[in-house]
Amino acid sequence: MIPIATFNNSARESVKLVRNTNLLGNYSNNIIYPDHMPGELRSLGYEKAWEKCTYNKWFNIQLDDGSLFIFKRDSYTYLMTPVKTLSYEEYMMTFYPEEEWQHAEEYRVMISQEYDNYVDTHTKNCPPMPIRYDIDCDHYCEHSHPYCHFHFGSENDGRIATKKILTPISFTAFVLRSFYPKAWKIYAESHFIQEHIDFFKQSLDAPSDEFWKVQESKFLYVG
Repeated sequence: MIPIATFNNSARESVKLVRNTNLLGNYSNNIIYPDHMPGELRSLGYEKAWEKCTYNKWFNIQLDDGSLFIFKRDSYTYLMTPVKTLSYEEYMMTFYPEEEWQHAEEYRVMISQEYDNYVDTHTKNCPPMPIRYDIDCDHYCEHSHPYCHFHFGSENDGRIATKKILTPISFTAFVLRSFYPKAWKIYAESHFIQEHIDFFKQSLDAPSDEFWKVQESKFLYVG
């Protein structure tokens, strides 16, 4: 597990990273997750759990599409928004319900271009795929339960081992680069990337020998 000071600083820097990619919706640098949170979410379906986290502001970062990042010292979670992209008609009714917007030709081109940008920058999630990254010494087993690993999707036993111990910002960068390629490309081609690029992988620690046996290096893993 990474030191608490490193964790807290990395969580704060993750907000800057998301802001620099123009995907930031909301954030909290001082979130304290209640002890009852896992129990309340466990019994809910995915969409209801996402709604509850959103309503209670149980997140470190909320993207502009509604997706959430939740950082705990031993687990980082990306809850992809289950909300589908609006159709053009739904977009008009949501953002331009007044009659004058509906029929004025001079506005149609502007709104059409705005909608195209909306579609380009919002993920269509059907179904959504959450990602969780765990750092787990209690259940470590070199054969079946890596010390640090990814979970992709829900309700499965898949664990993808990593040979680097991710931080909140390296996890955030991994998700944004993987699932928001257009926004990431703009960011990556700008000067902003230089602020954090060395924290995405280069500065990450590896597990100690206690939690990464020689045999594990003979299999495929991330990192």
